[in-house]
Amino acid sequence: MRILVALILLVGTFSNAQNEEEQLQALNDSKNLTWEGNKDLSENNFVEAEVDYRKAISKSSENVAAPFNLGNAYYNNETFSEAFGRFKEVGETATAKADKHKAYHNIGNVFMKRKEYEKAVEAYKEALRNNPTDEETRYNLALAKEMLKKQQDEQKNDQNED
Repeated sequence: MRILVALILLVGTFSNAQNEEEQLQALNDSKNLTWEGNKDLSENNFVEAEVDYRKAISKSSENVAAPFNLGNAYYNNETFSEAFGRFKEVGETATAKADKHKAYHNIGNVFMKRKEYEKAVEAYKEALRNNPTDEETRYNLALAKEMLKKQQDEQKNDQNED
């Protein structure tokens, strides 16, 4: 009976080690594909970069650089809905506060581009919860609040004219 228990434990330990090794290899593969995507992007090859980033994302969810960089590529291409989706993915899956901060800061930037100032305010607040010392986010939050007030004032004026 003891031999059977020992054998089961040994097989379980081996299986765990093998699974961890596979996850580590997948993360390394994902990071290499992210590097390739960065290289493609630096050579103005958006399509290849997008393919590499998507492959990297599918290899490992632990690599937050891939969806973040793909989000930046979409943002720079003015494909804001795609950028939002990738930044949101990072914000929800990242474990490091620095990664969450960058994701929510960029979500705020997407909302600013779309003139969705109320949502931008909330995104910048979330970014500041993860890094309260970032002055750029604090500035963007103040700007978003100002633009929201201006937008609300314009809407009130439009309603008064009707």
